[in-house]
Amino acid sequence: MVRPPRRRGRKANTRGLSKDLAPTLLAADRSGAILGAALDSTQAAEIANALRPSVAKDAVLVSDAARCYPPCARSLGLTHIALNQSAGSRIRGPCHIQTAGNRQSRFKGFLFHFRGVATKYLGNYLQWYQLACIDENASPSTCLGAAVNSACIRIEK
Repeated sequence: MVRPPRRRGRKANTRGLSKDLAPTLLAADRSGAILGAALDSTQAAEIANALRPSVAKDAVLVSDAARCYPPCARSLGLTHIALNQSAGSRIRGPCHIQTAGNRQSRFKGFLFHFRGVATKYLGNYLQWYQLACIDENASPSTCLGAAVNSACIRIEK
């Protein structure tokens, strides 16, 4: 990180995307699978590299209106639908970003109990969150996959 650490979980100085916050990617699909990754930046190439191993070629990327997603979708060969909530576009047909927003909110609640986490361990916390949210009837191989973060996992509904 290019900034000094904030001690004891103090809040960032600026809102939204900034150098004060560590970028993370939380992706969710309709079946309940989630993907979490700690990123170095919010550039399209970085996001595409995080999504590439887990996203099917026929998937549709539904995102907010951030500028990094259209080039990311092009590099992955995906159809992209951008929803701008501030302009009143929350749902377009069957497409929405509310599932991903719900997972993001749950992850923030999960992190709240730690009163701040070190950026260098953020990837570990994402893996722990994925493991904690697995369906209680998950197979041992699903749990092992979640523990080593080798695949998307199904979470409870």
